[in-house]
Amino acid sequence: MDDLTYTLNARTQKDTAKTDVWIAQQHITAKQFMDTDVQTCLLQAQKIARITIQHHARYLCTYNTTVLNGFLQKMAFGKSRSKLREQHARAVFRICAQVNRKLYQTADRRCTKKGQKTSL
Repeated sequence: MDDLTYTLNARTQKDTAKTDVWIAQQHITAKQFMDTDVQTCLLQAQKIARITIQHHARYLCTYNTTVLNGFLQKMAFGKSRSKLREQHARAVFRICAQVNRKLYQTADRRCTKKGQKTSL
């Protein structure tokens, strides 16, 4: 085996290990990649739902929290995951967009308040 082949194999193994760790952190299994028809849409929705619940739960009402948790639960099991369609992912995207708008509003208020304090 020459140096180039050895380097490529080592780099591939290193990248694969990093990817496996990231996929495990996102709670995604290899079977989910095979099971989902519209995989990118559903997997993106799963990632965004998990991030929103973990970091921005205070901006969610109880109904939206229930919807996101229900979506994550359905994504966790193969039989229910196979029934999910793109419309379910769109619902998650809408909820997360609402949270983003709330985040921007609060950030804008903070900036405005700081501007008012300094101008007095």
